[in-house]
Order: sequence, then structure tokens, then C-alpha cells
Amino acid sequence: MAEIKTLEELKAYAERYFQSLKPCEKPEGWYTVEIRVMSYFDAISIARNLIKACLVVIDPDGAEVSNAIKNNRINPCDLLELALQIMPLAEFEMLDEIHKMVNSKNEG
Repeated sequence: MAEIKTLEELKAYAERYFQSLKPCEKPEGWYTVEIRVMSYFDAISIARNLIKACLVVIDPDGAEVSNAIKNNRINPCDLLELALQIMPLAEFEMLDEIHKMVNSKNEG
């Protein structure tokens, strides 16, 4: 791990890790996060599970989604997979590296 001495070196270092958020053209300052799906059906299934989970949260006494909705079971695996996909792991890896750099400077 090389010692970073300039802002340019820090930018080059960080560029390797800042991968999860992709800048949008418009509006400026906004980003997108990639979510991988196998098909259109998979994408809509994830969206339906999010909506169904929200319905249960909004009405906890009901604790279920209306029987009027076909396939009203909530698949928590879809929701957990979505959460895993949007976690910025590379950025957290960089935080660990920065933590090591800061601690090594403090010790020496």
C-alpha cells in the first residue's frame, strides 16, 4: 500500500474503489445503482415483492396482502438479494484501506 501524498494520488486511488454509484447526466449530482435481473419477469417480481412488503408494513394488523392479488406471498429472498446488490462493497473495502493507512501513520 503506497503512501498517498497528493490529492491527485488520492483521486487515482479512490477511482479503483468508487464503483457502485454511476453518475447520471441529469439531474447533476444524482447517481444510479445497477440491479441485475434475469428477465423482465424477474424485475417485476422484485418490484411486486417490494410493494407487498410495504403493504404489510403499512398495515401490520392485516399481516398479509389482499387475496385479490394473485400470488400474494412475499418472497423475502428477492428483497434480500436486492439489498445485497445495492450495497457498495468496493467503497467499504476502500474505507478499510484508508483506516489502515490512517492507523499506520498514527502508530509511526
